Formats: sequence, structure tokens, C-alpha cells
Amino acid sequence: DLDTMDRVVATGRATADPVAFARNSLAVAVEPGNPKGIGALADLADDELVVVLAAPEVPAGAYAEQLLREAGVAVEAASLEQNVRAVVGKIALGEADAGIVYRTDVVAAGGRVDGLPVVSDLVATYYVAPISRSPRAIELIELVTGAVGRRALTDAGFEVP
Repeated sequence: DLDTMDRVVATGRATADPVAFARNSLAVAVEPGNPKGIGALADLADDELVVVLAAPEVPAGAYAEQLLREAGVAVEAASLEQNVRAVVGKIALGEADAGIVYRTDVVAAGGRVDGLPVVSDLVATYYVAPISRSPRAIELIELVTGAVGRRALTDAGFEVP
């Protein structure tokens, strides 16, 4: 995220300005076929639902917390997971009805969960910057930001600038 990249730049380790190379939006992950009929973010406040979230200490959890706060939706999470993959896993295993994840996590789940888009201005933006003047560092950044990288990112569910 930009805060982390700003810290890298502030140390003087980055040898070029950071470049945004991908964006990721949030989604509500639900069991395949959405058997609980969840239709909107506000539905997650239903006490009958088992909702899991990533812990607020990790980026996905912080984004989920901010999203819910801004939407005015109070959710009592059944558990706070160490990462977003664990949120997807609990839903895929039928241990939870829903959770807030990144769009790319729904794509990566390969049908083990369905995703409902979330209408929000909250978007995770990913940055890259070389920390050395190594030709390999520059090549990697060119790969990620070039046509091949952009296609791979898009296929994985990311948006590219």
C-alpha cells in the first residue's frame, strides 16, 4: 500500500518513484449459489449469518473494517482470521456464510465461493519501486507494468492502471 511504500521511499532505499501497477476491489464472499440470499453489504448485519473477517491488523481486515464503518453496517464477526485466504477457506468449507475479501480472492477460489461486488470507493492499490539500480529490478518492474504483467494481473481479477 502507499503508506508502506512511503516508508520505503523515506528511508532512501527506493531508487525511483513508486509506480502503481494494480488495484483490487472488495467483494462479499458467499457460499456457491449464495444459499443465504445475501444481496448487499447491509445483509451482513443479520445476526443469523456467520460472518468472518480478516483481522484489522492485516490489510484486508483494515479495509473491511473501514468499508463497514463508512457504510454504517455493524457486523459481529464470528472470527477474525489471520489473512484473507483463511476467510475464503472458512466460507468454502461451509464454516461461515460470508466474509469480506478482495475480488481477486474470489477469482482465485475457482468456484469454491461466489462473490458479490461491493459499491465503494475503497480500492487497494499496489505499488512497486526498485530498491537498487540493478538491471534485474528494472526488468521486473517493466515486466509487471508491461503487457504480459497487465494481462496476468487482469486474468487474476486485478484492475490495472
